[in-house]
This record gives sequence, C-alpha cells and structure tokens, in this order.
Amino acid sequence: MISIFASAQQTQKSMTALRINTPPKINGILDDEAWRMATPGKDFIQYQTANGKPARQVSKLYIAYDNTAIYIGAMLYDKHPDSIPRELGVRDDLELNADYFSFNLNPYNDGQNENSFAVTSSGVQVDCKRSAANEDYEWNPVWQSAVAFNDSGWVVEMKIPYSAIRFPEAKGQAWGVNVFRYNMRTQDISTWNYVDNSKDEIANQAGLLLGISNINAPLRLSFSPYVSSYLDYYPYAEKNQKKVNFLYNGGMDLKYGINESFTLDMTLIPDFGQVKSDDIILNLSPFEVKYEENRPFFTEGTELFNRAGLFYSRRIGAEPTGYENLSANIPAGDSVISNPSITRLINATKVSGRTKNGLGIGIFNAVTANTYATVQDDLGIKHKILTQPLTNYNIVVLDQTIKKNSYVSFINTNTSYDRIGNMANVSGTDFKLADKKNKYALCGVGAVSEKFDSTNTTSETGYKYMIGAGKIAGNFKYFLSNEVLSDKFDINDVGYLTNNNEINTDLEISYSFYEPFSIFQNMRNSLTASRSAVFLPRRFSRFELETNSQATFNNFSVFSIQLNKADRMYDFYEPRTTGRVFIRPPSWYFIVEYCSDTRKRFNIYGYFGYCRYEEGFKASPWGEITFNFRVNNHLSFSYSFLHDTEFHDYGYAATDSVIRFGKRDVRRIENTLKGNYIFNDKLSLNLYCRHYWSTVKYYSYYILNEDGTLAPSTYFENHDESFNAFNVDMVLRWRFAPGSELSFVWKNQIVRDDSYIFNEFTDNFQHTMQSPQLNSISLKILYYLDYLYLKKK
Repeated sequence: MISIFASAQQTQKSMTALRINTPPKINGILDDEAWRMATPGKDFIQYQTANGKPARQVSKLYIAYDNTAIYIGAMLYDKHPDSIPRELGVRDDLELNADYFSFNLNPYNDGQNENSFAVTSSGVQVDCKRSAANEDYEWNPVWQSAVAFNDSGWVVEMKIPYSAIRFPEAKGQAWGVNVFRYNMRTQDISTWNYVDNSKDEIANQAGLLLGISNINAPLRLSFSPYVSSYLDYYPYAEKNQKKVNFLYNGGMDLKYGINESFTLDMTLIPDFGQVKSDDIILNLSPFEVKYEENRPFFTEGTELFNRAGLFYSRRIGAEPTGYENLSANIPAGDSVISNPSITRLINATKVSGRTKNGLGIGIFNAVTANTYATVQDDLGIKHKILTQPLTNYNIVVLDQTIKKNSYVSFINTNTSYDRIGNMANVSGTDFKLADKKNKYALCGVGAVSEKFDSTNTTSETGYKYMIGAGKIAGNFKYFLSNEVLSDKFDINDVGYLTNNNEINTDLEISYSFYEPFSIFQNMRNSLTASRSAVFLPRRFSRFELETNSQATFNNFSVFSIQLNKADRMYDFYEPRTTGRVFIRPPSWYFIVEYCSDTRKRFNIYGYFGYCRYEEGFKASPWGEITFNFRVNNHLSFSYSFLHDTEFHDYGYAATDSVIRFGKRDVRRIENTLKGNYIFNDKLSLNLYCRHYWSTVKYYSYYILNEDGTLAPSTYFENHDESFNAFNVDMVLRWRFAPGSELSFVWKNQIVRDDSYIFNEFTDNFQHTMQSPQLNSISLKILYYLDYLYLKKK
C-alpha cells in the first residue's frame, strides 16, 4: 500500500510565501490579515506510523514575510482538543508529554543543512541546527512563538527574524522547507512534503518555498554580557587554604554577522562554573574516559567542526598536561600547596557559514592561559611550577555539499604550546558520495597527524583512513567498511582517540519493517560481523558476531534483544605495555531492553545483560531500571538504579619488574534522582542528584607471560579500591527576556577513593556523606542586547 502513496508524492511540493506590510501579532490567533490572504499548504502525509498515507488529522500551514522576518501560522485540527497533552518543560526538551509542531528551513536548499524551529503544545521552544554529521540543540537563536487552543484544535504562530538565520544574497529566494506535526496520543508524525522513512536523510526530502524576494540580511550584531558570583565552602581544605572563598566574574559573548552567510562568535573571559557536573566514574580500562561537553559556547554552532571526528572540545580548558606528574617532578621534601586541575580559558572565537554554492567554511581559535602549581620547600619558601603553558588551539574546516545528498570536507587542527614550543597538527577529510536516489553510497574518512618536538624540526607522523560502501535506503540495507589506524596516529591534543595501531573490518546487514504489521508498529533486525587486527606487527586481535532486534508494539512499548559471540581475543591494550598481549578466552553475552509506553504518567525503562567467558574467566550480570513519574504538567520525577557486577575478572594491577594481573570482583552501583518543576515556559527548577559507588576486590595475583597467558604469583599488595562520587546540581533558571536569563545554582560534590570496602551499601553511603564535600552557591545574570533594537530605542 505504501508504494501507491509514495509514488504519488515523488513530485516535490512547493508553496509561495505572501509578502505583507503589516506583521501579524504573535498570539496564537489566526485572525490577522496576513493569514486571511495567504494560501495554505495542506494535504499532509504520514511519516509515522503509516508512512505515505494521508495524515489522520488535518493541518494547514501559512507562510508570510516582510523586510525583517518570516512568519509561520498553522491550524492543527484535532477532533478532541481537550485531550491534547500539554506538559511543560525547559527549552529544547522534546521528551515531553505534549504534541509539537516543527518548521524546518533550509535557505540554501542544499538538502543537508537546515534550521528547525519547533514549539510544543505547552509553548516550549525547541530549536536545532542540523547538518549531515550533527544535530546541534544548543543553538539558541532569538525568535518568537505562541500557541493557543480552540474548539477545532490548536494554533501555532512563529516569527523568525532574518537575524536568526542565514540565507544567500539573491533577488529571489528558493528555500527548502518542511513541516513536522507530532501527535503524542497516537504517536503519529505527519509532514507537509512526503518523507520516506526508509531513508536515513530527511533534509533532502523537503518541499520548496518560493516567493520571497528583495530581502536583505540585517546587521546581525548582539552582545550578551554576564556577571556571576560564587560562594564556595570546603570545610576540609588543605593547610594554608581558605575554607570559604568568594569569587566573582564578568565577561561577554558577541555575535556579529560578517555578511549574509557568515557569523563571528566570540566569548571573552567565559564562565562555565554553572554547567552540569560530570558523571565521574572509576576507570579500570586502559583508555581515557570521554565526558560530555556541557559548556554552551562549545556545544552551540559547532556542527562544522565535527567533521572527520578530529575535534573534542573538552581538550580546551582541560586538565593541565603536567597535573598528574607534578609530585614526581618536584624535589623530595617539597609539598604541593595548590595544583589547579583545569586550565583557564582566556577567549575563544569561531567564524562559520556557508556560501550560496554550498561551501561551508569554519574557523575556530581558543587560547588558554599559563597554568601554575604552587609548591613549598622545607624552608617554607613558595614557588610556582608551570604545569601547562599558554596554549593556542586552531581549527579550519571546508565542507562542500554536492547535489543534496553528497559532501566532501577538509579539516585541519593545530595545537601549539608556548614556551616549550611543542606543536601538534592534524589534517583530515571525510566524504559521502551517493547516487541520485540516495540509495547507495560510498563513504570515507582520512587523516594525517604530526607531533613536533620543541625545536619544531623533528616530527612523528601517523595516519588513519576508513572506506565503506553499501545500500543505505530501503527495507534491506548493508554496509561494508574497513578502517586502518597506524601506530603513530595521535589526535589527542585537540581530539579524542582511545587507541591507535589497529585495523577494523565491519559488515552490517539489516532488514527493517517500517509499516505496522500484526502486533508491531515497526521492527529492525541487524547482523554485524567485526574483525580486528594490530597494525604493527600484523597480528589478529578479535572476531565477533552480533545480532540485534528491536520492535515497537502497537501499545507503543519497545523491546529489543542483542546477542554477541566472540572468539578468543588477543588484548594488546590491557597490559599497558607496547608489544605485550593478554589472551582472553571466547565469550558471549546478551542484553534485553524494554521501555513501556511513554505517554503514560508512569512508565518504566530497563535493561538486563549477562556476559560469560569460558575457562573460568569473568561472569558478569548487569542491569538498570528507571522509573519516570509525571505528577502533572508542571512536576515530574525520574529515578534510576544501576547494578553491574563482574565476577572473576582478570585485569591489569601493576607493573614493576614484570606486568602483574589480578583476579578480582568488580561492582558498580549507581542511584540517580531527577526532579523538575516547571512554573511556566520561562521559569524552571531542576534537580539532579547522583551517587556512584564502585569497588574492586582482588583475590590473587599473576604474572603476565610473554605468550599472553597468566602464571601464579606470590605477590600480594593491596590494590583493593572503593570509589564514591556524589553530586547534587540544583538549578533555578528564569528567562526574563528573549535571550536573557538569570540562573541560581547550588552544587554539592563528594569524591572519595580509598582501599577499605564496606560490605553494606548503607554503611558505605553513611561513610561517604561524612567525607569532605564541596558546596558551591552561584548566581549568574546574562543579558541579551541586540544592536538593531538598541538603535531603534
């Protein structure tokens, strides 16, 4: 049946925007002359649940424009308007019990880069900038919206000023546009222009907006100055350190439209003290933990800089390079008075945009200050030690779209360290070349890294490439890829790479049911075969097969099961020594996952997994369960409990004259509580509370043999560990004007790491809460100033 409707929709829809002199009032009432005169877009098509069929609810779309903005009006008919859910939330929260309307705009009509402006039935704004490689929900332009309800359904009105978008300089504009309407009760999604949900890309299936002409990009210049103050209390401060500290900061963000296509973003003396705390864990692996980026400047408008996977923004303002080794590099008898754990960001700047020919250009620069530790000798004399010099980070990106479904890009990252003179340089490219129907594609990534010594004359060079091809649309899909990382490839000065010196080959085959059948709404099944080897010397590492099935039932609950079988594995990373290997026996695991109907006031999400190794090695059950309860449209709670145990795990313990492994039990328990009270669409109170406890109990030790096996040892040092991380983040945020906000934040943090392991959770928790803890209270005011508004005043 779907093919009948799909064939009827292969012709791209178009509509003409109405030129107006008097802008409509953005109040959720379609009684303005603009809406009476405009010709509506209609005949919406289902995207979900019955792709290609006419929408079950009638929708009408109106578009008008003037010299300053584009205006959108929508009448969303509903047979039962009183039943439309209207849960409140914070900005950019689409995980609400609410309907939503999304207006997706692509002024360059390149099929890959679009701006999404959405509003929920409760009036919550959600905006997102999408590209072929990224979704940026931290992009927060200033625009207006309003919703209202009547006897026929609900109404949406939007005003999107030209200062919020970029468009080519042309007398007549032809923009890609589409609209998504989501009905929470039926889980239906309908679109104005037909979108085939068997294809991965959506932006290149947009309709066409015509009629906009003789508009000019306004002067886009805005300032967002801020002031903030912090009161920190740490009752167990080190000797010569204050228990109470009062800090205050001031700085500014600036946005300037260089022309109609390019924007300069700059942050001067930024303050990120109020961002969400990291979910710290005990890391027993040989790889660095990758934490999420929560700092607004580094999450907003950075979609261009994510090409080829070479940029990890947490490197900027991260732990100083000499932080960990400070104690080993100072004379015996000297004591550390202070050792800052992060470098201070002085400023950061980015320029980004796209030409009318589809060439995206991005330039990024950031500078961090000299970081010093303070050390005191046995005579009481203090002196400073440089742990990281002033560091300059630079990125340049070129990204060319090709015929709406293909692209090729180039990126270069450069990190230079003042004083010591070291420098790291990485150049890379990625591309996607698809056929006209975007059914088959050839994809690839390539990069070369160089690390220079202090003289900048001797370098260490490495490289990486990945090439893959397959069928990317339809019910049946497949993709074959091969990735090679040389032993010298290193991007970690401004990127993130767990390990190099590896060759990976993967084949994925999948078959999906996109339309409802029997008791299912949809289903996806996949089979993946993976083989890995060491680059130098060429040695086999592992081979595994994995199958995964996920289904959504007619009651909108979701169930999935994953099965994995791995052959004997040759682990070249766990020994922590180049050229050594640890042999793990064959293993298998399964994971089952379930999520109940999220439309209900109370819903449950959970998963359970079990892993088993042969030859007496590790057996590991793990699982998590989350309870979500929506009290009303204003108040909601979520509680998660995670328990993970690894019995008889064999892992790295220490290195002296030999490499020592230990037989151990590893346990992790995590409790997380979230609470939200949303007063209205401008004022919210959010609570995040997390306690993480991980223990490592060793029973016996072994020596790692040259052949990768283990030999018994009489060594018995105490490597037991009990790690606790407890943090509370409570945020009261008031958006008192467009783009402006006042935020009050309380943070409480405890991190404890010792060798004694409590048998009972309650004893451990009580002991943890008696540990030294940092309390921080902060207030920050940010005010958005638009130059054009100030000029009018």
